[in-house]
Amino acid sequence: MSKRFCVTGTCIPAKNYMLEQRLKSDYLVISLSFEAVDEYFASLGTLAEGLMMDIAECLKNQNASETIIEEWNEPLSDKFPLRSLGMKITRLCKASNKKVVLMIDEVDKSSDNQIFLSFLGLRREKYLKCQQGKDMLQKILFDGIDFPFKRENPIIDLGVTFGFLKDKNGIVAVANRIFETQLYDFFYHYGYVHARRGISLADDMFNCILVFLRI
Repeated sequence: MSKRFCVTGTCIPAKNYMLEQRLKSDYLVISLSFEAVDEYFASLGTLAEGLMMDIAECLKNQNASETIIEEWNEPLSDKFPLRSLGMKITRLCKASNKKVVLMIDEVDKSSDNQIFLSFLGLRREKYLKCQQGKDMLQKILFDGIDFPFKRENPIIDLGVTFGFLKDKNGIVAVANRIFETQLYDFFYHYGYVHARRGISLADDMFNCILVFLRI
């Protein structure tokens, strides 16, 4: 009997694909559920605190390092709790030796809640910044275009935060030869594969965003 995805109840290993379990071998999986957490949506602060608490539990269950867990448990900003949570997630992605996957179950229960939509907006903002960063890297590597180094630019700041951009005499540059070689390989590989498949790089990056919203 062939396996199928289960979207209506508990997964049975013999009958259903166990996506979350398969991902855990290669990714740090943050698996959340909005079942019976109505109190999270009282305010932006309660949502941020609730998600912080749940993600901390996920980090412990997947044996994240003590350093990562300690940094994650540092208090959120009282004035800007959601933005503070977003910064925590960025630092977590940088510190983890695995790519991070966010999975949210029962998301339909909150799909019309403005507080939840604010959280999704935060995630979308970070994704778009990564997209713009890839466009900048392609122009630096293949077109020879110089970009002034201004750390207040959120795209440049993100690249510096993750360690693959640097200031070289006032111009944005790839941090080192290792990163440069890896980026060349990445863009050449995807350009070749996608040209054969008729898929644009931007379309693939959109399709492969590592955020799963499960109903």
